[in-house]
Amino acid sequence: MTKKKTTRTRAEAKKLMWEYYSANKASLPKWIRAFREEILEFLDEGQEVGRAFESTIETVASDT
Repeated sequence: MTKKKTTRTRAEAKKLMWEYYSANKASLPKWIRAFREEILEFLDEGQEVGRAFESTIETVASDT
């Protein structure tokens, strides 16, 4: 069985992102704030919020 893609509004995605960021700020890289739109894109694609942050960090790390 395939897992159904999570659908959410942009406002919901922003709220999830802010809540996760606020709760995990100390363990996240300082530069993560510069990649807000990328995180929101991952959330728009249906990724879970923690995975959206991880995906952004992985993408940036692989580009450097």
